[in-house]
Amino acid sequence: MLLKPLNLNWVIPAEESGTATGFFMTATHFLNLESGFFGVVENVKRVADVTLHVISTGVQPLETWLEITKQVYPYVDYIHIREKAWPLTKIEAAAEQFLAAGMPAGKLILNSHPELAARLGLGGAHLPENAVVPPAQGSDVWGCSVHSVESAVQKAEAGADYLFYGHIFETKSKQGLASRGLRELREAAHSVRCPVIAIGGITPERTALCLENGAAGIAVMSGVYKAHDPLTRIQAYHAALHKGGSDE
Repeated sequence: MLLKPLNLNWVIPAEESGTATGFFMTATHFLNLESGFFGVVENVKRVADVTLHVISTGVQPLETWLEITKQVYPYVDYIHIREKAWPLTKIEAAAEQFLAAGMPAGKLILNSHPELAARLGLGGAHLPENAVVPPAQGSDVWGCSVHSVESAVQKAEAGADYLFYGHIFETKSKQGLASRGLRELREAAHSVRCPVIAIGGITPERTALCLENGAAGIAVMSGVYKAHDPLTRIQAYHAALHKGGSDE
């Protein structure tokens, strides 16, 4: 008998799951390639709560970024320190300032430096698509940015705990590059067993579309850090995520 595993992912809303936030589920169906009949669903398990990620812009002074993050961090699940132009000493100093300001270490994700993330006891490390994975040393928890379904499958098979997939919608930070779109997001989410986070042009109004197409959360950069009122904006994202979308 020829059996083919098919990974299926979906989001269970809070009102249906009996939890405060809802959660992301994955399951494996087995397709009998000879008869075309679906077998019993196996290995259904909770993977992660739907999550809200905010990412530093790379252009703001540390003081500005820190002050905004102090306002918004109660509403987010993860804060990504993504400063490609900074030397490692400045990145470490920034992480220590965040910790000194009372932000939980588990919420801080350090980009491209898993060994430093581990040494500081942070929540994990995030790697670019072209990075060698899994990281040779450092944080036990790591995620990766991907821009194709094939890459998503490769990183997931290498052990990624989550994936950023994008950019989903048109965004000023990716001018001239075609967006991946909701169809590719859905295909990526249904092809792997780790949570897929939608990134790129995400607004509160578009959040429901991302969840409906398999995303286990959203990631935002300028939508929060360059907003006129970051606190009101992050509250809108948070409400949209945990209600399955914005009512605006």
